[in-house]
Amino acid sequence: MLNSIVSIFVNGNKEIGYGHISRCLIIARELFKNKFNVKFIVPDNCSFKDKIEIEFNVQIIKDFSKVELKKIKKKSNEIALIDVTELEFNNFKILKEKKIFDKIISITLFDFNHSSRFEDVSFYPSYELSQDITIKTDFGDLIQYIGKKYLVFNSQDLNISDSTNNHKVDILISMGGADPESFTLKVLESLKNEQLSITVILNNKALSYNSVKDFCSKKENIHLIDFIENLPSIFSKHKLLIINGGITRYEAILNRVPFIAISLHKLQFSITEKVTRMGVGLNLGVGKDLSHFEIRKSILETLANDKRMDEMFYASENLLDNKAPERIVKIIKRINEKNNIF
Repeated sequence: MLNSIVSIFVNGNKEIGYGHISRCLIIARELFKNKFNVKFIVPDNCSFKDKIEIEFNVQIIKDFSKVELKKIKKKSNEIALIDVTELEFNNFKILKEKKIFDKIISITLFDFNHSSRFEDVSFYPSYELSQDITIKTDFGDLIQYIGKKYLVFNSQDLNISDSTNNHKVDILISMGGADPESFTLKVLESLKNEQLSITVILNNKALSYNSVKDFCSKKENIHLIDFIENLPSIFSKHKLLIINGGITRYEAILNRVPFIAISLHKLQFSITEKVTRMGVGLNLGVGKDLSHFEIRKSILETLANDKRMDEMFYASENLLDNKAPERIVKIIKRINEKNNIF
């Protein structure tokens, strides 16, 4: 291979959550299967360095500021793969300005301002759009691959059960590892007088973790898990998911498990609204605007409506697949094997 090394820039902590790292680990494994050498570059505040180090080499830098990124030594025949928050994204332009890497690839769950783009290739996993476009930037052409076929999921092996709910746990609550608005606790408080069987997933680094742990310890019907890398692997054991959105909404669709989404903000709500129009779940609202009564009523009514649950199960069929890592790495291989494939 001409360029056998891929350096992955990613972060994860109690504010950002584990999702970016989870996605990059999936892609890293696919790259490794295809004979690439893979290393991760993470900032010092990355809370999940130990999860990455189990499989890959990790280089730690102070942060993702322009000053620190500029210190990275020039990499000959090496690709940079960037999966960071929008706030940090523009700092990485320095990698192109200083020509530190031969090629720069980005993966995002949201579109950026095209006037400030600098990558050679970008993957934009959109549920509603599907197209490949060329964007003119100050650094040349940017090829952007857009569509749901680039949505990277936590599970490569699907675990889909039928719609029969016998012997399943009633609900799974997963508001993201960070749960910045403490919606996990809000949902639990909404259901405090109900005898539902409940699984709660919340990372022990979340701000509300101790409060949630204390709440769950007093309830025999609630099981708290503080970390699970492959969250979708347990989806099929539950009748209904209570989530905030993000990649989890797509993982729910892929595994065909009905869900109720409680959004962190209006943007997340509007994205989920486009998804739930397909009949795969219920978009309840922005969490801070919802009362305990509204949350409880929605959950209980959905669980009691077998017809509606079946409709959500069948509506999810064939909407998504889990081939995104293969597609993404296939394109990276083409970039690697040719000096100019475009």
